[in-house]
Amino acid sequence: MANTPMFTRSPHIISVTSDNFATIKLELFIHSAFASIPSLPTETLSKPIPTVGFSAVEFNISPFIRRFITHLSFGEVFTGEDPADLGEFAFCTTKSYINDVLQTTLTFICFDGYGYFEDGRNPFPLAPFLTEGSYVINETGGTGAVYVFNDLTGPVWNAKYTGLKTGTIINQTLTNELGRVPYVPTSLVNEGAKLEITKDAVVQKTYIFNSECESKYEVFKCDFVNRFGMWQRLTFFKVNRVEITTKAENFNLMPDDSDYNILQDVDQTFNTNGRESIRLNTGFVPEDYGEVIKELALSEKIMINDRPVKLRRRNFELFTHINNHNINYEVQFEYTHDLINNII
Repeated sequence: MANTPMFTRSPHIISVTSDNFATIKLELFIHSAFASIPSLPTETLSKPIPTVGFSAVEFNISPFIRRFITHLSFGEVFTGEDPADLGEFAFCTTKSYINDVLQTTLTFICFDGYGYFEDGRNPFPLAPFLTEGSYVINETGGTGAVYVFNDLTGPVWNAKYTGLKTGTIINQTLTNELGRVPYVPTSLVNEGAKLEITKDAVVQKTYIFNSECESKYEVFKCDFVNRFGMWQRLTFFKVNRVEITTKAENFNLMPDDSDYNILQDVDQTFNTNGRESIRLNTGFVPEDYGEVIKELALSEKIMINDRPVKLRRRNFELFTHINNHNINYEVQFEYTHDLINNII
């Protein structure tokens, strides 16, 4: 039975229709890709149809699945295809019952992504899991990866690279159920490439990866989980500024004696700690980077140079060329740990 892809940050509704006064039960068998399907249900949900005129019961299964999906860090892909990390997606089998009689069995492969409001109910994730458009990559490598869901039961998926300067063509057949290929393979990273993801030779999405050499500023890699629930890399090239913010608690202490020591603090500071933050700039980017910034702003997992961060400022203007001839985004991040180790 093929696995149907689903998102877990948006509600995914299972509807069961029955006669009046029936009892509806839904069993969820959830497991990560590390494990096999459990013998007993992970969750059991039930609702009665209490009165005449109600024929359907609906269950939102997304919240029960999210805890089985974990994104820790992005692993580099340089050439060819690698399988996605097993913890970054999960499987769920649902069994619906009416008065304890089995009705339907459904199987899902689950990604921690979401659909927009305009996508409607139960948005269906379509591979590849990267928004189509133009991107700027670092010519020294470590570009990022495109994830593709392939149910392995039908069409052949392929990644075709075309060098932007030499026209060199590299083809890569995709053989994993959830695999990933680099934005640009190592041999083409100096010139950039056009990447076409095809399904039975029909182009599904096209990407342009322009290679940039930054000779003045330190380059920062930003890995975040995008709206498809997969890692995406955004590279910041230009000016960066690091700041620290400290905090403490102050108390006025009584001296030990009326003949006090003038070297002793009266207003003493306790529990001093701080946070480090950083402001990064993309450099000049295409107009369609607005979608990238929107997905970054909605992400719940962000890493800067392999260190976890969160957004310090969450309001962004999405620029257009008609208003801003040269588009640059400055993003402020705060590292998600205190400067002084206080983990117990």
